[in-house]
Formats: sequence, structure tokens, C-alpha cells
Amino acid sequence: MSSPTKTSETQRLLEQQRKLAEEKMRERAEKARQRRLEEEREKAEEEEMAQALAAVEQAAEEERLREEAAAQQRLQEQEAAERRKAAARKRAEEKRAEEERRKRAKEEQKAEEERAAEAAQQAARPTAYPSTDKEDEEVWLTAVVDESSSEGESGSEGEGRRGKEKEKGQEEEDEDEDEKDDEEPETAAATKGKTKTACKVKSQDERNRIRDEGIAKAEASWPVMQEPCAHCIAAGICCQWNPGAVEKWRTAVENSKGKKCAPPGVYARLACAPRLPPATKEGVEALADAIATAFSDAWSAHSTESKPTKRSKSWWTDECSETFGIYQLSRSLADYNKFKKACKDAKRDFFDERIAEIATSRKRPWDLMEWVKQRKLPPCEAIRNDDQPCHDMGDLWDALHGTYNSASGREYDASVLDELPDEPVREWADFSEHELLSALKGCSNSSAPGPDHVTWVHLKELLKDKHVLALFIVLANACLRVGHWPRIFKESLSVIVPKPNKPSYSVPKAFRPIVLLITFGKLIEKMIANRIQFDAVKHDIFHPNQLGGIRQRSTEDAGLILTHLVRAGWVKGLQTSALAFDIAQFFPSINHEMFMAVLRKQGFSPVLVEFFASYLVGRSTVYCWNTFQSDSRSADVGVGQGSALSPVISGLFIAPVMKLFFTSKRRHST
Repeated sequence: MSSPTKTSETQRLLEQQRKLAEEKMRERAEKARQRRLEEEREKAEEEEMAQALAAVEQAAEEERLREEAAAQQRLQEQEAAERRKAAARKRAEEKRAEEERRKRAKEEQKAEEERAAEAAQQAARPTAYPSTDKEDEEVWLTAVVDESSSEGESGSEGEGRRGKEKEKGQEEEDEDEDEKDDEEPETAAATKGKTKTACKVKSQDERNRIRDEGIAKAEASWPVMQEPCAHCIAAGICCQWNPGAVEKWRTAVENSKGKKCAPPGVYARLACAPRLPPATKEGVEALADAIATAFSDAWSAHSTESKPTKRSKSWWTDECSETFGIYQLSRSLADYNKFKKACKDAKRDFFDERIAEIATSRKRPWDLMEWVKQRKLPPCEAIRNDDQPCHDMGDLWDALHGTYNSASGREYDASVLDELPDEPVREWADFSEHELLSALKGCSNSSAPGPDHVTWVHLKELLKDKHVLALFIVLANACLRVGHWPRIFKESLSVIVPKPNKPSYSVPKAFRPIVLLITFGKLIEKMIANRIQFDAVKHDIFHPNQLGGIRQRSTEDAGLILTHLVRAGWVKGLQTSALAFDIAQFFPSINHEMFMAVLRKQGFSPVLVEFFASYLVGRSTVYCWNTFQSDSRSADVGVGQGSALSPVISGLFIAPVMKLFFTSKRRHST
């Protein structure tokens, strides 16, 4: 029994060993298989990696080739763009060179004409050229008369005539060249540099006779004016008699920095005006016309017609035009980006300057709110006059003129002023340089110019010159001393603008006329207004409760007075009521005769009263609606909105009403 059991045990052990051996073999086989799989996987990964690296290298090579091709193409485009730019610059340089050549030719022609004119003036002066040899009785005297001035020619016709005479004189000099070679050295030196015709005089009497005839002919043809000023004599020109000797306004209105400035030629034109104080009305008119003519001639010679369109941009600069022109030629992305950058910089500079001007220079930052407000469409309604629509411009001008001059011909009663006492008459002193410069300092550079097209910027530049400053002071004092306001200052341009927040714009009363006047006339008006303001406040001409149009009295003062009255009523257990009303068309309704009576009652100097007697009569205006202008129409009533004198005139006009009201109130309360 033991033997089989032992055998079975042995078999079982052997079977276990066999199973263990098989398991070990299977494990080794599995491990070998896994190693093979791992090796195959690693090999596959290596192959994939190699393929990926090869693909990356191939892609990199292709990218490199593409970049090289693109770089070569860009280089070719840049070379082509550079060639186009070079061609454009070359054309621009050729154009500038051609313009410079033309400019130099014009300047040379102008200089030659000025030398000829100066020689003509010097010849016409009562001065004889001395002989180079005291023993020699033969003296050359240049006696030239500007024939263009004697025949009434002016401008381009006179210059053309002088140019022809110059060519004729040159031909005569060429014909006499052989004779001049035989002259004595002293005689030739004395005649060197002289143009035109020369007369050989044998005796002193003959020389004086020819000189007197030339001077008499010149004085007969040239306008008779006062003696030359020291400024003109120092410059060596006889500008008081010969208009052709004055330097013309040939300089650009803007300097190299793009800022408006006064060209040098204007100084000479204004220096030519008579500086002696005019003693008559005709003299004041002549002086004002001389100043206005200098400005109008400059405007006619140098103004260019602007044609704005719906595509026009106020921020556009020359740099934008230049970069846009280059882009149009090259059509490259780089030039387009430069053009966009130039536009961006121009916009930023433009709006930064506008914001700084409004918020800093004008000190009115609240005006910037207009940029962010919603803009309403302009009203499109027909203007009606007496319930009849205005179908043509003539009807529109009649409606506007009838509305703004409705007070014309109305009767007035000056006896209402009899209840007020007569103020003592006060003297009037001449203006000083300080008053003029102080009045000019507060003028806005952005103010719209008048019919003379001269802005405050130009006037500020001009008045830096002492001679021009003295000339303006002479004119201002002469207007008051003579009691005359020049005719050109009475001509105005009335721009019709809509009043804000009106329910309907079908009636002329919904619009306001803004009067544009001659700029240097407005400066004189501002000086007079400042003087009247000071004088009226000093002598209590204005009523203490009168706040409108008076300096050092503001809306805050009116609010404080109203608040005080309300609170004072509360203390007494009372309720305060306020009555508000508006005087329709107040400025256009001021009666001139009544205003003169008010001035006399208020004790202003007879000099000022006589001045206003001339200031308020003979006025005319031209109405402007968009781009349309009316004919000149008489404005014999009211004062214009836009004049520096309008607020103070309205204040003086309403002051007696305020005083009569409070006088009557006190009389009834007692």
C-alpha cells in the first residue's frame, strides 16, 4: 500500500514540477514575445520618428525655399517701389526746380521793376545830382516821370507800360554805347546805374528848368497827400506820391510753420499811409481807405478759391497728400501703411490742438460737450412772410430786412428823460498804445473775419510794428476828434444763423443776424466800448440792478440777488414771484435819435456824442444765407450783433428805464 501511494506522490510532485517548468517556459516565452514586441514597437517608433524628422526637414526646406522666393519677390517689389519713388521724387524735384526758376524769374522781374520805380521816384524828387567835377559845367540830370501814373494807369497795365519803357530805354542805351565809350571817366561814372532817359544840360538855369518841369508833371499826375513819414524817408522811397514804389504783398500768408502771419510787404503799404492826424472828414476817409486798400489788394493778389466737397476733411495736411501720392504711384502695402499713419497723426494733432484751444486757450471746456451731443437734422421749412411762403431769394431778403428793421420810422418820445437829472459833462482823452494792445489781446484768433478777410491773427502780427501801431492810434483818435466814422466801417455782412431750440423755423424771427465788420474797425470799436464801460461804471451811469452787458457783473450776481430777495421774503412770511419777459429784436430796434438823447442826458463828452452821430447813420449791410448774398441794404435803426459796441450801447439805452422804474417805485411807496 505504501508503494503505490509513494508512486502517486512522486507523480504528483513530478507533475507539479512539470507544471512549474511549463509555467516558467511560458513566462520566458511571454517575456521573449514582449521583448520582441517592445523591440518592434521601438523600431516602429524609430522609423516613425525618422520619417517625421525627414518630413520636418523636408517641410523646413520647402519653407526655406518659399521664404527665399518671397524674400526675392519682396526685394524685387521694393526695388520697383524705390524706382517708382525715385521717379516720383525726380519729377517732384523737377517740378519744384521749375517752380523755383519761375519764382526767381518773377522775383528778378519784380526787383527790376522796383529798381526802375525807385529810380523814377528818386529822379522826380526835387534833388539834382551834383557834378563830379566842379569845373565841368556839363551835368547829367535824370528826370524821369512815371507815365503810367500820369495817364491814370495802375496795377498790371502800369507795370506793363513801365516794362515797355524799360526795354525801349535799354535799346537806346545799346544804340548810344559807342558814344558812351568816348565819354570822360567822371561823366561815365556819374551816369552809371541810371536807367531811362538822360538829358545833357549845359547851364544851371536849364538844369533847374527841366527839374521843375519834371517835378510839376509828376505832382500833377500823382495824388496830392501829406509829406512823407520818417519811416519812408529812412527807407529811401517816396511812397507818399508814387503808388508804384510800394512793395507789393508777394509773401505767402502762412509761414514755414503753417501759422498765419503778416507778409513784410504789408508793413511797407501801411507805412506809406499819411501818419499826420487828419483834421477833416475827408482826411479820415482817405486814411481808412488807404489801410483798407492795402488789405484788399493783398487779398486779391494771394487769395485762392476753396472748393470744399462732402469728402473734404478739416484735419487733412500736406503730409497726407504727399504720402497718398506716393501710394498711388507704388500701390505697395508699405506705402499704404505710411499713408494711414500720416492720416492718424494728422487727426490726432488736429483734434489735440482743437481740444487744447477750446479747453485751455479759451478756458471753455464745456464747449467740448457739443461734440458728443446728438446732432439733429437741420429744419427744412419755407420761410413765411405775412403767411406767404418765400419762393425766391428776393422775397427772402425782403422778409429778413423787414423783420430786422421793423423799428425803422417809429416815433419816439424823448421827454421821458426829463425826470432824470442831467449828469455833468465829462472830458474825452485820446487813446494810448496800452489801450489798443489791451483791447487786441482779448480778441479770439478763431473769430470769423469781416469783408476785408483780415483775421485777428494778422492784425496782432501787424501791430507788433511800431509804425503800424502808431498809424492805427492816429486813425482811432482822428475818428473821435473829427467826429466821423469812415464809410468802409459802416459796411457789414449779416450772416443769418438759426436760434437754438426753436419749435419752428418758418418765421424770420427764429433766425439771428450775426454782423461781420471790418476787423481793424472792430478794434477801434472795442477800444471805445472799453472806455465807455469804465466811464459808465465809474460815474454810476448804469443802475446797480442792471447786470446784462456790463463787465464785472455776471449771471452769478443775478442769481445771488434773486436768492437774497426770496430769502428776505421768507423772513417776513412773504412769497416771492418773478416775472420774466424778453424784448423781441432788442438790438435791431434801438432808435438812433433816442440813443443820442440818452448819451447827452448821461453826460458823455460832446466828442463822443458827435462821433455816434456819424457812427449810427449811413450804415448798410449785405445779408448772407448759406452761400447766397443779397444786395446792399440800408440799416438805419438798431445795432448789429457782432459789434463790440452793441452790448454797451444796449446797456446805456436801457439804463434810464431801470432808473425811472425804481424812481417811480420809491415815489409810490412813500
